[in-house]
Amino acid sequence: MKKNYLLPSWALVLLLSACMKDVKLDKDLTSASKHSVGIFPAAATNATSNLSNVAVVATDATTTAYLKLTYVGEGMSPGTMASIAVETDSNKFVGPFNAGKKTNYYVLKPENYSLPQPTVNIGAGLKSVTFPVVIKPNTITNTDVIYALPITIKDANGLDINSEYGKHMILINIKNQYDGNYYAAGTLSFPPPQEGRGWTNYAKTLTTINGTTSKTECADLLTSNYIMRLTVNADNSVTVTPEPGSANLTIANNGVSTYNPATKTFTLRYKYVGGTGDRTIEETLVKR
Repeated sequence: MKKNYLLPSWALVLLLSACMKDVKLDKDLTSASKHSVGIFPAAATNATSNLSNVAVVATDATTTAYLKLTYVGEGMSPGTMASIAVETDSNKFVGPFNAGKKTNYYVLKPENYSLPQPTVNIGAGLKSVTFPVVIKPNTITNTDVIYALPITIKDANGLDINSEYGKHMILINIKNQYDGNYYAAGTLSFPPPQEGRGWTNYAKTLTTINGTTSKTECADLLTSNYIMRLTVNADNSVTVTPEPGSANLTIANNGVSTYNPATKTFTLRYKYVGGTGDRTIEETLVKR
């Protein structure tokens, strides 16, 4: 599946984008050098961030993100051809960023992306032009980490490269194929004489842990902070385990649980231990 995104400055970007020594991030545009070119998020109208965040699905063939090459200065561009490239030397951008922010981003490998338009033309009389960055999620073998793709302006053909916005880092969050919103229907049974309960069309969200594991609430117990992990095995059987930090750490399989890739449906049988014994749950999750 091919997906296209215009990249906003999401909340994660705002958390990560405070300036740090030797790596200028999210500076006020008025402090930047004038009559130069810089790279900005394509979707935001007045964005002055040189960080973007995009989520991709691990099984997709391509996801196209768009950035914007902008003439920084009064009026419009006099016309320039800028050369765009990926900075593969982690010591020049990603390494200092990790050191300053205490993060652990990995530079995306060349086989995992392409730049279809390495030369970007801002025509005379224009302020900016968008250009694509193609990410190839299904070529990424390690989906357990967050990757960074630092895009730089190598040459601006006579204009200055903006000292603060001449580089832009895309943070790539890889979602597994199970990530998303589901409708849940199920029952929760207690030891007698306590009566059980059920639910239908109950909204649940699965959030990626890694390529095969997601987390969601146990039964209908989100308010109790009962959180479980669902791991889809090679044979599409599902292993149910507690999420570390869950208020109940006894959540486990109680029979065979499966995932149907054709219908994107989880059929789950699991349990947890309560004050009077095992609570058993039978539940189906159907992707919306």
